[in-house]
Amino acid sequence: MPATTAAAKRSAAPVADLASLTRLRPFAVLAPHPDDETLGCGGLISRATRLGVEARVIVLTDGGASHVAPGWTTARLGATRRAETVMAVEALGLTPDHLHLLDRADGALDDDARTVELVADILARNAIETLFVTDPADSHPDHRAAFRIACRLVAEGTASGLVTYPVSQCFEGGDLSRFEHLTVATELQRKMAAIACHATQLGTVLPPGSGFSLTTDDLGPFRAPVERYRPLHGLPSAGMPEAAAHFDRMFEASPDPWNYGASRYERDRHARTVAVLGGRRFQRAWEAGTAAGHLAEQLLAHCDALVATDASAAAVDRALARLGQRAEVRHMALPDAAPDGPFDLILLSDMLYYLGFDGVVATARVCRERLAPGGVFIVVSWLGNTEAALTGIESAELFRACRWPGLELERSELHPGFRLDRYRLASA
Repeated sequence: MPATTAAAKRSAAPVADLASLTRLRPFAVLAPHPDDETLGCGGLISRATRLGVEARVIVLTDGGASHVAPGWTTARLGATRRAETVMAVEALGLTPDHLHLLDRADGALDDDARTVELVADILARNAIETLFVTDPADSHPDHRAAFRIACRLVAEGTASGLVTYPVSQCFEGGDLSRFEHLTVATELQRKMAAIACHATQLGTVLPPGSGFSLTTDDLGPFRAPVERYRPLHGLPSAGMPEAAAHFDRMFEASPDPWNYGASRYERDRHARTVAVLGGRRFQRAWEAGTAAGHLAEQLLAHCDALVATDASAAAVDRALARLGQRAEVRHMALPDAAPDGPFDLILLSDMLYYLGFDGVVATARVCRERLAPGGVFIVVSWLGNTEAALTGIESAELFRACRWPGLELERSELHPGFRLDRYRLASA
């Protein structure tokens, strides 16, 4: 179910202040690569240092894979980028003691237990509550891995505040209207001086065409007097979950509020969801967020028993009318209520983003208790504007960060308008 029309909407590009983003307490910037901290948060860091707010920078990878050039080994490039980052954070007003370089492999970052543990230790030793991390709509896999690391730390209670930032500032994916604007006009001189420290990324050290390079034109967005940030958890403007009454009103206003009967997007989403089952027959399946039961009706041919649930009483009435006695249809709102397991198929289709950050984390726990060994778990996420607490990418990556031991992401597919993730739990 894509965007809701009546969801609470935020004004485009509201103006944030430092207190609304950090509560004026120690915070850390998680940078997947050397230079991401400056490009994405240079103004924020500089402004914090001027105001006496403690800021720390944690660079997750060594950046050694950004270029391939004669005489430049991964080790040499990584060491050079390390030195550049030290100079850059000093230009922003930080001391080297406030910089933490974890030197994980560039291009292979993951939210593995060891990396999460290393970051958690830094946060604990420095009483850091809020994390700034790359937005998951940035397509680089290291950027999304950094987001998952931050999500795990918040989900586990190591940090409480979570804010994302688009490294490019002009943002290669996603809706810019979701981001607050932090005014950094007074910090631009420092920020540009810090960017200049990252010479390997500016085409002045390494041969042209050997890898990533910021041209003069590319630097334009970083001279803007604002930086963009999106609070996701623990801060005043973080999105709240959608109430069931909202969906009741939608179904009362229309028998088919998402146009399941005629929408090509919905037809394609349902067809691909059924196809990814791979012809397997399931003993007992659960579809959460069934709405009027259109997808559930197609799932009936692939399972011996089906439980379909929805938070909206009005939606449940529609689903009962469609499915009759062929499925068990129940009025239940995740994460507070869920049917008893076990299930060898659980499907969350176009609904996770309505639950908010804590709701997704709690839902992952609920599903963990109900998915049978060898079972399949499918998450489908709308890629457009959800007008909800989270975007589809945010909710999908957050759920991936909450996956439990033995649950493997078998495939992640991008289709026009949606992303489909298929997980499988190892057999006992």
